[in-house]
Amino acid sequence: MLRLFVLATMQVIFFQASAATESTSSFNIAQFVRETINRSSFNSKNFGVALGFSDFSATSGASNSLGVGIRYAQLPLSSVGYVLGATLESIDSHLYTLTFDPSISFGINGMGYLLGGFSYSLPLVETIANSESSGDFGYHAGAGLQVTPRWNIEALYRQLNFQNERSTNPKDPDYLRYSGLLLRATYALN
Repeated sequence: MLRLFVLATMQVIFFQASAATESTSSFNIAQFVRETINRSSFNSKNFGVALGFSDFSATSGASNSLGVGIRYAQLPLSSVGYVLGATLESIDSHLYTLTFDPSISFGINGMGYLLGGFSYSLPLVETIANSESSGDFGYHAGAGLQVTPRWNIEALYRQLNFQNERSTNPKDPDYLRYSGLLLRATYALN
């Protein structure tokens, strides 16, 4: 999979470089980088669909999740922007959640950006570990890379929290925490 990704990226760069050299007699790397940045979807708003995978360290042991979501982003070049998202996730195939995760972003260059923010996770089941559960706030921070004008890849550290009330002592809330790495790929629809 990684080999295919590297080959596809090299092919895109080769075709862009050959197009740049056809219009001029000599290849100018600075001009090529400027044109690539100008063709990217930075400084534009886009709506996309995302697929993510997480490997968690949880209060109840090791876990992983798979999710699909929608994203709306404005990623300005060398400026502050934002990303709004909602993800439907399955954690260990028994806990289904809906997570809202707005972020503040900063475009480093024409391809990379940093982002961070808070999240709110709602369990879509009423009980987790034989207790009544409710949503709670978490956080995330990481970096993203715009691989092509349509594809973004992000690596984030995040923590999801859930509040549980144990049936033995309902006044004492118990928190479930899932923290770890999230890898997410987003495809821009516009």
